[in-house]
Amino acid sequence: MRKIMSILSMLAFAASARAGGYCYNETVTAVIMFNGAAYFSTSNSCNTWCLVPQSWSAAAQSQAFATLITARTTGQMVSFFWADQPADNSCTVKEATSSSPTTIVL
Repeated sequence: MRKIMSILSMLAFAASARAGGYCYNETVTAVIMFNGAAYFSTSNSCNTWCLVPQSWSAAAQSQAFATLITARTTGQMVSFFWADQPADNSCTVKEATSSSPTTIVL
């Protein structure tokens, strides 16, 4: 578990160096697998179906899917880094269908 948290922390740090913004404390409203891809929707930034990045390794995609399922079933809040969100963390941009976050943090 420490290793996973370390990796997530590094990803979060790397992502924060780029333009974009975090959307904190979102509720995962749905998670599905379709044609080998994990899709999800959230309470704020992703009202339509967003996609776990296909560019991530299979292990990273599985971990993201497990994180989203855990958040959905337990009601735990999740934070996302979106490259096209304003840096002020206002989460005013609603992600288009099939958008992918750069980072997912439980």
